[in-house]
Amino acid sequence: MLSFSEVDVSRAARIRKHLGLAGQTIEDGELFRNKMLMKRRAWERGVAVPRFAQVTCPADLLDFISANGLPVVVKPYDGRGSAGVEILESEKDIRTFLARGSSTSKGFTVEEFVPGDMYRVDGLYVHGSPVIIHAGRYLKDCLAFIQGETIGTHGLDQGSPLNRRIETFTRHLLERALPFPKTSIFHLQIFLTPDDRLVLCEVASRLGGGVINEEVRLATGIDIKMSYVKACVGAYEEVGVNNLPPVPAGRIIIPPRRGTLRRAPAGARENA
Repeated sequence: MLSFSEVDVSRAARIRKHLGLAGQTIEDGELFRNKMLMKRRAWERGVAVPRFAQVTCPADLLDFISANGLPVVVKPYDGRGSAGVEILESEKDIRTFLARGSSTSKGFTVEEFVPGDMYRVDGLYVHGSPVIIHAGRYLKDCLAFIQGETIGTHGLDQGSPLNRRIETFTRHLLERALPFPKTSIFHLQIFLTPDDRLVLCEVASRLGGGVINEEVRLATGIDIKMSYVKACVGAYEEVGVNNLPPVPAGRIIIPPRRGTLRRAPAGARENA
């Protein structure tokens, strides 16, 4: 039973338990879905994380802001993508958030805003060893897409010092901090702060969204998704990550916009 999207991680774990199948358990999967549990576990094992707290009532949010200042980030504790994520930068933002009643839903967390660049890391482990760990830098943060802006990523030079630091961070998180399955795919987001610290944003035990799989495949020749499927059915041929050619690759995602089509090229009409 394999899962490739965020919403299927818990579903697949429940099915495995029901059928007695090997793989990620419900409890372990929760550490990759519940951002409170994820960050607490990572922090306890030496991973840098933003200061965070659960929001169960307005006082929780206001106490956190009083202690840490603005801006802060509020997000669903088990969200996916950037759905429901907001940056609160002013008293007006706080009042608007509280007026919606979200602070009493017990479904949100609040954390300090981490300045700096964001990076994504995607890869595959087979039998407890990393087959590929591929890092890329976001051109804009993920919230930009929700706000109607074009986003994208570009891969890092595999031999760069930053890439090596990100790989070390990733391996510590997955091999020592969290109960990551021996054979699994992952999607990780981390910040590089202005004072040169790597800080965890969040991590998932599933395929990265958008066309990340294609970006990695073009850069490395490895199809993470299909290699994972083959590994799970015993048909995977080992590929050494150190032997991969350093091919640059990137992607952009342009958000759809509502509008009116006024005219189209003649060729487009003929081929429609």
